[in-house]
Amino acid sequence: MTSEEAMPASEELMSDEEIAAKWAELAPLIDRVTARIADPNDFQVGAGSTLATDDLRSSPFQVTHGARTSIVAAVDHLHAVKSLIIDHGVLHTTAPFSLLRGALENLSAAFWVLHPDDSDERITRVLRWHGKNYSDQKKALEARRSPDDIGFEDKLAKLDDVARSCEIDPKLIRAKVFSTDVVSYADQNAMKAREVMLIWQVCSGFAHGRPWAIMGTSDRKVSPTADPAVFGAQLTASMPIICWMTTVSMHLLEDVLRIYQQRAGDAA
Repeated sequence: MTSEEAMPASEELMSDEEIAAKWAELAPLIDRVTARIADPNDFQVGAGSTLATDDLRSSPFQVTHGARTSIVAAVDHLHAVKSLIIDHGVLHTTAPFSLLRGALENLSAAFWVLHPDDSDERITRVLRWHGKNYSDQKKALEARRSPDDIGFEDKLAKLDDVARSCEIDPKLIRAKVFSTDVVSYADQNAMKAREVMLIWQVCSGFAHGRPWAIMGTSDRKVSPTADPAVFGAQLTASMPIICWMTTVSMHLLEDVLRIYQQRAGDAA
């Protein structure tokens, strides 16, 4: 894929008036869900619901806790995008995309955990999610020989114990979890969100400073230099593309919250 093929042209997405109207819609929604994640009485799980049953079976690695952790992280990233652009009027060239990447990755993880209809599969996925957490912790700490690194196998053994109590093969929960896999799952199964994988890949390109993403997506003014073979480029983040990506992220959040509410409210 060339940089020109990576994303639709800015002018094909939204006019200035449409961008202003869309942000007027998105900003209060982001503020509202930010208030929700700060409310300890929100996201309740009803007694007898499918999530209540999942949590009882998977304790102390509750499905709800894994999903909510990802939701909180995603909303925090989305609120940061909104705060920078709308509240403070700052349009960084690359930072909004790194933040949107974090939002999409966490929303995809929550969707991946909550979406399967089968309770065993939801529990398997949340245990794999916890295993990934422990594995990342080990990699980060073992070089410094931190005492927190010593209990890695003991932590995995606790995951195995929960799997066995649910009659789930522990080998299943040892399967590695990769961000690409969970984003791909959300891309293929989301109800409202579209182009999740493409947007995440472009945002990842920004986060890693990849020219294909930055040059292929940013608005730019080109000027000649002393070297006729080299042109200077002044890059500016494309507001239509950021607005579009934020809209898709909010659609995925809507998908996640819809599933959460279904599982938290319906009787098992």
